[in-house]
Amino acid sequence: MRPWNTNPLMHAHMRFETLAVALLLLASIIAVPIAGAVGTAAYSGMRTRILTDNATKILASVTIADDPVHLKSERRFQATVRWYQDGQDNTLIAPVPHTAERGQQVTVWIGADGTPVDPPRQTSDAVLDGLGAGIAVLCGTWFTATLLIWCGRLLGDHRRRTAWAAEWQQLNHPTTQ
Repeated sequence: MRPWNTNPLMHAHMRFETLAVALLLLASIIAVPIAGAVGTAAYSGMRTRILTDNATKILASVTIADDPVHLKSERRFQATVRWYQDGQDNTLIAPVPHTAERGQQVTVWIGADGTPVDPPRQTSDAVLDGLGAGIAVLCGTWFTATLLIWCGRLLGDHRRRTAWAAEWQQLNHPTTQ
């Protein structure tokens, strides 16, 4: 049905409904490049944060200074470790493998503040953030458009049924002779 149809049987609310569906479908199509732009921005931002975070981490070869302790609540082992950097003796408590022993050499990622940190993230992890943001925008737009079309159709159908019931009621009255 075309909203510009000159057929007198097409009521104004039907023209409005058709026009609204066309506009919502257009908005759904326009949402595709917008979702792409949002996904790209999310990817770029996360990639920059990952690179900045990774720049502050160093991989240090450390020596375990005491016996590792099992932390049952955190499901890991930790021990005091020692390493030398720039002629300075450094110690900290860091997570170690469960097979580690005193005096063993292990590697630990250390942050700029001298505390143990998680290993650096790969920049490819940012891809998932970008995809997630783009898909969220696209699905949100499509879901909203679908919901609006469905609600509009329900309201239009209700209006038509009510009008038809009133017309049938007028035709259904008994004729008097």
